[in-house]
Amino acid sequence: MLSSLLLYGFTGPTPVTFKSAAPDLATGKPLSIRGLLAKPDGAGPFPDDRHSSYLRRGTPQLRHVWPAFFVKQEYVSPTADSCGSREVANCPNDFTRTTAADPLRPYKVIAADAPGALAYLHKLSIVKNKKVAVAGFSLGGIVIHMTILPDYAKVKPSHAFNAAISLYGNCAVQYTLPMAKLPYAPLPFVAIIGQKDERILRNCQTHLPRGPNTKLYVLPGAYHAFDISFFRTLRHGFRGTPMLYSETATENARKIVSGFLGKHLRK
Repeated sequence: MLSSLLLYGFTGPTPVTFKSAAPDLATGKPLSIRGLLAKPDGAGPFPDDRHSSYLRRGTPQLRHVWPAFFVKQEYVSPTADSCGSREVANCPNDFTRTTAADPLRPYKVIAADAPGALAYLHKLSIVKNKKVAVAGFSLGGIVIHMTILPDYAKVKPSHAFNAAISLYGNCAVQYTLPMAKLPYAPLPFVAIIGQKDERILRNCQTHLPRGPNTKLYVLPGAYHAFDISFFRTLRHGFRGTPMLYSETATENARKIVSGFLGKHLRK
């Protein structure tokens, strides 16, 4: 794996930290979020893509594979470890189960990491035009659906993401709590979901915003977590979600992401 990343001109990932707008859950004190920064070789400047989700040991697509892909496309790519920075061992399940009184709280907390990440990126001289996209995988996609899009629809911050990508993120929490009904997406937005990821696909077909800013791609025959290469046999995750790796679906998702980012970050 390391040699293939080096073929991409992969530098890193380098550990980085930035401040979260949400305090530490246990102490209430200000919290620094740990992350990994990947960038192309050379001095830049480069476009930027930030993908935000959880970093688990044994989840190489977030620690290495997708960052290497973004680097090959000549994007700067930091990944935020929102759960690990809060000492949540079993992410996302332990994080979401402990906040039953407010089902949206964990997603609001993770979304609060975004302003600090943006501020960090805007200070980097290697970032070409300060255009930043946010991408979320599963839990990260839920954060985009349930918090970032609805918040931006109310008041778009002065320093905001320029585009958003959700890969197999649900559009509802705990079955009964769907994302806010939006007449349109407040920024260019694409969701990528496997055809066999039926519950999540059904939720998003019902609840995603409409209009020219939104595009839902359904990958034929693909399940949840189709880009995680060690899911070589069908297994079921939290709430029975079916998970299975697909090289074809992963390559199709990469083509979609590459075209989307090229359109919205490189202008």
